Amino acid sequence: MKANKQTNKQTNKQTIEIRRSIVLFFMSITFCIMQSCSTEEALMQNEAIIKTVSREQAIQFLQQNPLRTSSNKATKTSNSPNYDAITQEEISNSDQFLTVIPLLNNDKTQHSRIVLLTVNDTLKSAIFTMYPDGKQKTKDFSGRIMITNLSGEFKNGFRVKDGFLVSQFVLKINDTKSTGTNKSASDDLGTILNEVIIPPRKKATIQINYIYDWSSPSDNSNDDSLIWDFEKYGGGGGASAEAVVEEEDPCAQIKGLLDYDSTESINLKSNINWLKDKVNAGVNNKEAGVEVTKVMNPDETFKYEFTQVSANDQFSISMSTNYDNVGGFHSHPSDGDAMFSFGDIRFLLSVYDEARSYRKEEAFTGLVAKDAAGNTNVYMLKIENIESLRTQINSVWNSEKYTKFQNEKERIKAIHLDQAIKYSKSNGNLEKSFLEQFKDFGIELFKADATTDHFDKLTLNNSTVTPTPCN
Repeated sequence: MKANKQTNKQTNKQTIEIRRSIVLFFMSITFCIMQSCSTEEALMQNEAIIKTVSREQAIQFLQQNPLRTSSNKATKTSNSPNYDAITQEEISNSDQFLTVIPLLNNDKTQHSRIVLLTVNDTLKSAIFTMYPDGKQKTKDFSGRIMITNLSGEFKNGFRVKDGFLVSQFVLKINDTKSTGTNKSASDDLGTILNEVIIPPRKKATIQINYIYDWSSPSDNSNDDSLIWDFEKYGGGGGASAEAVVEEEDPCAQIKGLLDYDSTESINLKSNINWLKDKVNAGVNNKEAGVEVTKVMNPDETFKYEFTQVSANDQFSISMSTNYDNVGGFHSHPSDGDAMFSFGDIRFLLSVYDEARSYRKEEAFTGLVAKDAAGNTNVYMLKIENIESLRTQINSVWNSEKYTKFQNEKERIKAIHLDQAIKYSKSNGNLEKSFLEQFKDFGIELFKADATTDHFDKLTLNNSTVTPTPCN
């Protein structure tokens, strides 16, 4: 009997455990289904709340609602948005995009972007400004983010440390009714703002509602939040290089590229040699290229990657520009000019605009070409003044002489034909002709030695091309 009772107890216990497992199993399935539905409902709700502002809508809105300039020097902003650099940037948990327009006066001390989004059928606007803590060499932003309306009135602000939002700026109680004074968190933190610690957020991200203030900024971020990565897109869409990166000598940047994996079989020099083989081949009737990207290793160091590209057309090649791209080399066919074209310089601007904030200063474009004397030359262009480059490119592109060509390829062709005429009149001195043609473009020309071991900077002195060695 005792044995039977013991057996019955064990059987009952096993039955209870089985039932409990079954209940837990179905509860877990139910939870997963509910969680999935909840996520789908949240995403559907997000799409109902927000809509992308098109480029045309953005320009029209800003023309109707111009920015006002503050009298405070620290917050003075240009009322000229850079429409050429408009980007539409991803919003997490949504298929809609944030429309971002940088201002033209961004410099080392601040970088401002207008951010636009339609919320509940109303077009919302804000100015998102990043103030770095001095010169920064690290890849992650440290400093302050200040969010204002188009009139410069404070709406929200955060302190950022190595990419993380660590505290929030809020108006003092006695100043909550005086936000129309255009005072800035850049100068007057001690007089109009309090700083409070906030829970940690995802790195280099901010919730959209913090920008447009449709819910409490003290709420914690969650998986269904509408989140913008404010550093992901770089230039047209990220913090400027001037705002977050310490200036570095272009010669040092070129040397860094040349020295990277210099003892390995695949590096910059090996890819330049690949292009040399192209231009020295018996038939050189198409361009070729090498894209250069800079990506992060798992240990947070960086590496360069090189991708060889072949062209289908004789005088053009499609080269990538994105937030990891720092530039590229390409070749010219034997029927082309052995020097940079306007299109090559335009590509350099695209590299800068598309790169991440901390990669912009590395932007370059390179050329391998054989001149009429049979010399195979290797050149690089670096940016000295980004605003001069942008202004001059736009001046040529929008010239009355060329705007009659509505097709982009036809316009480029017309510009290049005029440039080719100038090159043809140079008596083979293409370097001099280039430096004369593009003297106001804010760019620097470098030329490699025969072994591509180092570069010299080329300048014009009394109409003579003078090389200055890069140390």
